[in-house]
Amino acid sequence: MVWFIGNKAGIMNTTSIQFSKFLFFGGISTLLQYIVLVVAVSLLYSDPVSGSMVGYLCGGALNYYLNYKFTFKSNKAHINTTWKFAVIMIIGFSLNGYVMSILTTNMEVYYLWAQLFSTIIVLMWNFVGNKLWTFSAV
Repeated sequence: MVWFIGNKAGIMNTTSIQFSKFLFFGGISTLLQYIVLVVAVSLLYSDPVSGSMVGYLCGGALNYYLNYKFTFKSNKAHINTTWKFAVIMIIGFSLNGYVMSILTTNMEVYYLWAQLFSTIIVLMWNFVGNKLWTFSAV
């Protein structure tokens, strides 16, 4: 029983460390997304949903590299992880667009507040999907 509890604590600790790294590197990628979003809306007069979607793609490319290299320290060939990451990203991309559209268009929420809410939802999806599927040991 003690071994099980100790092992369970070790698993939780590893997940906590990975999630912390995921948040840190995801924060860098998210910053890029927000910069693209603000430039698109403020300087290029794009609608917030389109700006967010372009920003998501830019941040996503950076996010793949940072998570592959640092968060999950994957040694899998890129051919085995890139397509899985892309599937997770496409679902996240869709979630981001849907939430942004509902909040900014239907509910008229300020676009940066809408993006913050969307980011929280997509963050959870991306971490779980990438941990359990893209970069899993299996």
